[in-house]
Amino acid sequence: VLASFGRTEANIIQNLSTGQPGIAPGGSVVYSDRAMTRLNQLGRILFLDIDLAPLVDRLSNLDSRGVVYMPGQTIKQLYDERRPLYRRHAHLTIPCTDRTPEQLVQRMLADLGQDPLFRFR
Repeated sequence: VLASFGRTEANIIQNLSTGQPGIAPGGSVVYSDRAMTRLNQLGRILFLDIDLAPLVDRLSNLDSRGVVYMPGQTIKQLYDERRPLYRRHAHLTIPCTDRTPEQLVQRMLADLGQDPLFRFR
């Protein structure tokens, strides 16, 4: 099931066109180098980095959040597995811990505004 989901997710990303103002794919997309390469072609990749503790609070029930994970896998294991992948693919890493959504948006816009490859439309 997980492999099938990942293939479907990667195939959908392959068919995205440029000009999308922003794409927020599911967290499992980072497992597909093909999908991440395509996202890189479409624009800047931001990693919203959060510490484990607040993430555990947000994702206390993985099933109700629609998170794709292996049976028996914990949030910490998922975090430890995915975080290096997110970091590897990100053009910009935005620290999220202890920031409000408004502060995050301000930080993203400021960081993107300094990025020579990003253009505000």
